[in-house]
Amino acid sequence: SFRPVERAAAPATAGPAPCAGTAREESEEPETSALPVTDSANVVRQAWPAILESVKRRRPSVAGFLREGVPTKLQGNEITCEFPQRFMFHKQQFDDQAKRAIVEEAAEEVLGAKYIVNYLLAEPPAQKQQGEALTPDRKSDSQPREQAQTVAGDPLVRKITEVFEARVVSVEE
Repeated sequence: SFRPVERAAAPATAGPAPCAGTAREESEEPETSALPVTDSANVVRQAWPAILESVKRRRPSVAGFLREGVPTKLQGNEITCEFPQRFMFHKQQFDDQAKRAIVEEAAEEVLGAKYIVNYLLAEPPAQKQQGEALTPDRKSDSQPREQAQTVAGDPLVRKITEVFEARVVSVEE
């Protein structure tokens, strides 16, 4: 059974107070003690947004790539993060050890223990094996495509895509 490592409180030090606006609100800190410890798969699933946020604080570009990944397995100290086939480029970014280290440091910060994160491309749906899924069912690909088409029809968005020679690939709420 998985249990996050509890950390000892850092000793108070007498020193200058931090500058205004630089101290983080206590509520912003991820609370590892609030995560249920009875189901390790749920721990990772519930902690994933906090891990993404921690990665984003360290290096926003890495968080952008990681956002397309989904934690699918926790075995021992290894987390498996799968990317849909269409995000092969995102998955390949984690061949870089420096990017892997950023994610692993964030996982340690949030979960309270060291983890190795493995990255792979998801199997096509017909070949996917039965197992414990860590994520809720995702909406079909047609709905985001329809939203992107609707947004792309907006005059302002059309002008922006024209100027930057871009296209709308997804819409986030």
